Amino acid sequence: MCIRDRACPGLATAILHIGLEKTGTSSLQEFLQLNREQLLLREGIWIPDFLGRGSQWPLAVIAYADARSDDLTAPIGNAQSRLCRIEELRQQIIASVQKNPARVHCFSSEHLSSRLTSVEELTRLRDFLSPLFDDIKILLYLREPIRLAISRQSTFVKMGLGPFQLPSPQQLAEGFNFRTIIELWQSVFAGCLQVRLFDPSQPSFDLINDFCDAVGIADSDRYLRPERVNESLDWTVMRLLSRINQVAHE
Repeated sequence: MCIRDRACPGLATAILHIGLEKTGTSSLQEFLQLNREQLLLREGIWIPDFLGRGSQWPLAVIAYADARSDDLTAPIGNAQSRLCRIEELRQQIIASVQKNPARVHCFSSEHLSSRLTSVEELTRLRDFLSPLFDDIKILLYLREPIRLAISRQSTFVKMGLGPFQLPSPQQLAEGFNFRTIIELWQSVFAGCLQVRLFDPSQPSFDLINDFCDAVGIADSDRYLRPERVNESLDWTVMRLLSRINQVAHE
């Protein structure tokens, strides 16, 4: 029996945008928040606000094994506090789905693809979501590995975390194993995964338009657009900041 309202004529659809990191994720999350009210009014798409304005990382945490601890769970407290908080999050999501008449509930977190790396964890996520929704659609953006690596290193340089250094081909292969991610999600959420290409090098590519097309928003132009955030640095600027970081750490 469905755990939603029994009078409800049908269950909603869940859309999980799971990243990857450095594929315009922050821009998509800001787009969803900027247009949160209008998306519900016009499209019947609900974006939960209690999971965070940016990455809705708690959705990944509720799928963790009970004993797992990392930087996402650390602010929650000790093991007992963490289990209590995770159960609270579960109940919040259940209540949100039960009370909200939206046809689509949209979640976005790059932590879903970067932190959930085992069949057991994805199965926990699936078993939690399946009774709430009659359809689950998973959206994954991929990017050319070398461009993804440059973008990630650009972020590190901007944060002052070290010099700019491109990874070797072996490091690229090990660090960006797209096949493993795709096969893992397909094995648990069979038929639910849609893979799209993030390619800002193409003049015709527009991430917001592509995302709206993927989730069924017909006219993306009537919605607010976020300012471009966390863009990769120009090569010259990257080299300069890298040198400054190196001097600062000497």
